Amino acid sequence: MAKRHLPFWMKALLAPIPCLLLLLLAEAVLLVVGYRSPVNDPYESFVRHRPVFEADGPLLRTSPARTRFFHDQSFPRVKPPGTFRFFAVGGSITRGTELANPIGDCFTALLGRRLAGPDGSRKVEAINLGGFAYGSYRLTGIVEEVLGYSPDLVIVMCGSNEFLEPRHYADLMEPSDLSALLAASRVVQLGRHLAARLHDGARGPGDDRRYLFSSESVEERYIVRDRREVEATRAHFEASLRRMTAACLAAGVPVVLCTEGSNLRHRRPIVTTTGGSLTIEEIDAAAAGAEHLLRQGRAEQALASVRDERAAEPGAAALHFAAARALDALGRHGEAKAAYLLAKDHDGFPHRALSSFNETVRRVARETGVLLFDAEAALMEASPEGIPGSNLFADQCHPNSAGHAIIASGLHAVVAPLLTHR
Repeated sequence: MAKRHLPFWMKALLAPIPCLLLLLLAEAVLLVVGYRSPVNDPYESFVRHRPVFEADGPLLRTSPARTRFFHDQSFPRVKPPGTFRFFAVGGSITRGTELANPIGDCFTALLGRRLAGPDGSRKVEAINLGGFAYGSYRLTGIVEEVLGYSPDLVIVMCGSNEFLEPRHYADLMEPSDLSALLAASRVVQLGRHLAARLHDGARGPGDDRRYLFSSESVEERYIVRDRREVEATRAHFEASLRRMTAACLAAGVPVVLCTEGSNLRHRRPIVTTTGGSLTIEEIDAAAAGAEHLLRQGRAEQALASVRDERAAEPGAAALHFAAARALDALGRHGEAKAAYLLAKDHDGFPHRALSSFNETVRRVARETGVLLFDAEAALMEASPEGIPGSNLFADQCHPNSAGHAIIASGLHAVVAPLLTHR
């Protein structure tokens, strides 16, 4: 009797079934063992916020899935009587990036020790929720989470990561039903985890920061060329601030909004864009010529050499920085500061909090009546001629230990009165 052969269309339909069954089996096994990927955090943050902390007996401890982004910390699930508990929420500045001891020397820890008093007699729990490369739209879920942990204060410092994540996670911010399903799959998460491990091994330790902040590795997708995008992002930033503030006010928890400072004097813009009559090559040549004159001690000529180009290209960050350096050398520090700020605000890779974003923080605090700590102003006041540089910053935006000490001191003056009313 001749064997019956299935038609090709039926074979095509049946062929994926073994693979599908294998995937379902793998999904079931990973579900049973409780696997959760530590690299799935970006998607979870946009789609369904999963807590940073999880129960560990009588403690709440940073979830293993979040230690890639946050410090590993713990605190009692039930706040001990007489304890002042506060959370500092933000990005890598809050996290203490670039410090030798990020968790112990950041402004959160320094503030906690100040609030505890010189003899440590006051019980203070200072929890650092600075997330690496976290923007304000991911911090809103974190603020809403910590309001369930009996806080006496929430500190929010953000503004420097707002342009980073929209490109890095663009396909995650408005997910389709299919992408949400894939994100929930533990098999997909495991694949991402293994791919990330291989990628991290190829780059080597510490390369994450270079990838995010190095001029050699800035990709086209990170460059901001449209000022309308700047305003749209600022509006989104404001909405996030207002959501966080409203949540704290509704819960009756004091909140401090903070501006962010920047290294103005010793960090040139990473990317210069053009929108006027000059080409990038012409802009670069003019800035390089001014630098050459400065090295020769000819500051007046350096300033004059970029005057026309600055007028023709008011958005060229490199020209503003060259002018700022010349004005600085001439002792015209007020004008230099203004030019340094223009250079920062027109950087095509906005990795430092823009002036308009800091002003938004001030305005939201004023309009909502919450506390404000102007870290940008404090760091400027503590710098020669009011222009922060490597005296207070380890790189473009991360304060060094002296910078964190200034932030902690300024915050202490703002929040110490809260303890007197307890």
